[in-house]
Amino acid sequence: MATAPLTDSGLRKIISDAEKNHLIGESTRTSIADGRGLALKRLPSGTWAWWFRYRFNGKSNTLSLGAYPFTTLAVARVKRDEAKGLLKLGINPSAQRDEIRAAAKREAANSFKAVALSWYENWRIGKGIDEKHAKKTLQRLENDVFPAVGNQPIHSLTLRRLSPIFKSIEERAPSLAEKAWVACGQVFRYACAHGIIDRNPLADIKRGDLLHDRHIVENQKRVSPKEIPALLRDIDRYDGIQARLGLQLMSLVFVRHAELCGAEWSEFDFEAGTWTIPAHRMKKVRGGATPHIVPLSTQALVIIEQLRTINGGRKHLFPSTKGEGKVMSDNTMNKALHLLGYKDRQTVHGFRGLASTALHEMGFQHEHIELQLAHIERNKVSAAYNHATYLPQRTIMMQHWANFLDEQRGMGQIIKIA
Repeated sequence: MATAPLTDSGLRKIISDAEKNHLIGESTRTSIADGRGLALKRLPSGTWAWWFRYRFNGKSNTLSLGAYPFTTLAVARVKRDEAKGLLKLGINPSAQRDEIRAAAKREAANSFKAVALSWYENWRIGKGIDEKHAKKTLQRLENDVFPAVGNQPIHSLTLRRLSPIFKSIEERAPSLAEKAWVACGQVFRYACAHGIIDRNPLADIKRGDLLHDRHIVENQKRVSPKEIPALLRDIDRYDGIQARLGLQLMSLVFVRHAELCGAEWSEFDFEAGTWTIPAHRMKKVRGGATPHIVPLSTQALVIIEQLRTINGGRKHLFPSTKGEGKVMSDNTMNKALHLLGYKDRQTVHGFRGLASTALHEMGFQHEHIELQLAHIERNKVSAAYNHATYLPQRTIMMQHWANFLDEQRGMGQIIKIA
């Protein structure tokens, strides 16, 4: 005799009777059949759960369809019918569920938040990042980015999906929007490096294309990151030796125009590998001008040695031909860039922006970069300001930057084999 299909009211009564019998210690019904392989069973924990019994390749199998009453009778029947449909196609429902669950676990492991946390651990330890700075970076992601896209697979995120997040942050705090952009860019590059995604969705535009970059002004025009290799090679072939060496050195030290042109030999400590620009030659910030130390990479020292061969008998590294005591004009290096085809695309001052953007994206600490750019006001560094603040960290950063430029210079070249 066929089992009569269950009804909601009938099911509730059967379960109620079974629970009453259980409480008084009488024999308790533990299975309620609905037909076509579907049954509701009482687990040892007291939970009632739906199970679908079926055969696949001659073997008996069972598939859990959810706990009652969260999974209703109607929903359980739909799930059973879906499983039967898979069986008709020659698919094992249990195996497919395992595959779906495994895929879901992979998706969860590659969610933006999961990848970001993996990047964070690698970044803060590998770069030796200051703990306070690291915590602030993570906190910004937790507050502004994770709530919006943290649980989404990182490969599904597009610029269109991310742009509103950065714009929303910018409305509240422009500086935080810039920092969020930098952190997210680092996460996406990390994902690319580990084969999780194929490309960085933030790579196609500059931050300033989306956000109102407060630092980009007319004299800070700069090429895109992908144009850096060609720019460096073009500078290397420029005929004017003093302008060429000036541009090469500027790309490495990214000081202000006047600070480079007015550099004096007495300001350099070649044994320590540093250049100390005196306070009177520095741009004044709130709290007054202070001396500024520029750690010199090995590449910078090579260029300075070439300048000493040319101008070592003079007071300045870049003396003018117009008379003793005068220095190379600010316009000399910009004119060289114009002649090389970079008019309205790259200025001497633009090297500061290039370095700032790239070093932030490399993961160097914001305070170290800003201090090297001489942007930080004295009272923002410490109450007792010292111009050697963070000097060891900045020394490592400046050598890393010089090595990066060497790598860029060699990119994209075609090597002819005779």
